[in-house]
Amino acid sequence: MSDNPKLSSLTYCQPNTQEEFDAYYDFRWQLLRQPWNQEKGSEKDVLEHQSYHRMLVDDKGTIYAIIRLHIVGQSTGIIRYMAVAEHAQGMGVGKHILLLLEDEISQLGVSEIELNARENAVPFYKAANYKLGEFSHLLFEEIPHYKMTKVLTKSQNKEGEALTKIWHETIPLS
Repeated sequence: MSDNPKLSSLTYCQPNTQEEFDAYYDFRWQLLRQPWNQEKGSEKDVLEHQSYHRMLVDDKGTIYAIIRLHIVGQSTGIIRYMAVAEHAQGMGVGKHILLLLEDEISQLGVSEIELNARENAVPFYKAANYKLGEFSHLLFEEIPHYKMTKVLTKSQNKEGEALTKIWHETIPLS
């Protein structure tokens, strides 16, 4: 496949089989842990079974991007472990998976997203309308992370808009 995939040809999905989860976690480890000499297994944490795991894959199953979200409270989601394949960076793949996840979770009632962005990813998240907060932590004693948040707009919550429209059309004011 070309190094310049058309975003519409990539499938947004969750890993379902053991083989898909193995590929998902291996991708996560290769991009987010291996370059800092972290052991296999360090790409996982205790929240894996409570989280939404999503990826963008081509028709051959090649992973282009991954993202994980877990929900805390009633309306807040926390993104961790977002990664884009090196050959796909700068082509809109990261933005695409982020927007798809935001749309999906806003339909579940999530209205705010939090994350800790690596310093080099802060401009990416700012461009996606995340607000920069304070310094969060130093990963592996060398990678600065910053807290970032985003409030999802009502236009992102299509299900909520549909319900509001139905209420206005069908429930009489008294």
